[in-house]
Amino acid sequence: MKFLNLLIILCFSSLCFSQQQQTQVCIVDANNDSSTIDPSINIKYLVTTTDQQTVELNAIRSGDCFTLDYGNVNFDDITFIKLIPDADLNPLNGVSTYDLVLMVRHILGLSNLECTPIQEYAFTLAGDVNNNGFISTMDALQLRQLILGLISELQSNNSWRFVDYNLLNEVLADPNVNVNLGELIYFKQQLQGELKLLGVKVGNLNGICE
Repeated sequence: MKFLNLLIILCFSSLCFSQQQQTQVCIVDANNDSSTIDPSINIKYLVTTTDQQTVELNAIRSGDCFTLDYGNVNFDDITFIKLIPDADLNPLNGVSTYDLVLMVRHILGLSNLECTPIQEYAFTLAGDVNNNGFISTMDALQLRQLILGLISELQSNNSWRFVDYNLLNEVLADPNVNVNLGELIYFKQQLQGELKLLGVKVGNLNGICE
């Protein structure tokens, strides 16, 4: 099952910076199986400074963790940091004809899978191959083409999708909550602690729901 949590360890203060404690993102499999982690997952960082300049910073990878390198940017000049999870390689990783069967059964209303609200959202992300917000026969057609080797990449989607786990819980608890579940994650300068993103492999529906 391609169902990941990204744990983001935050330390955005001058004290942290002076002690060489840097922002870190670690990719952790939801089932504690590190062998399922896709090595193509990448993390991009953009910082905006007090003079409204936007700079892309390097994220240094070590194993399944990324550490933000501030480079020549003065930490005190940073107003916020934008985190961009990105993985658009290996679209067939974890995808099989069984995923296509699950998708078709879902479209026909024949699925007997039991999903929690979080799992249902993840199932839709995984099955929405053409990235139009829902699962349809067009998604099944494109996934079939991918499996048969008729296409080599997803035409309007990334191989992985990410969403803020805490914001997702808010929306599922109250659909009237107006929050942005987009995949660009912003961190205020003084924010500290731990955040979690939900990562879903597009096309890999097997194992998300029971």
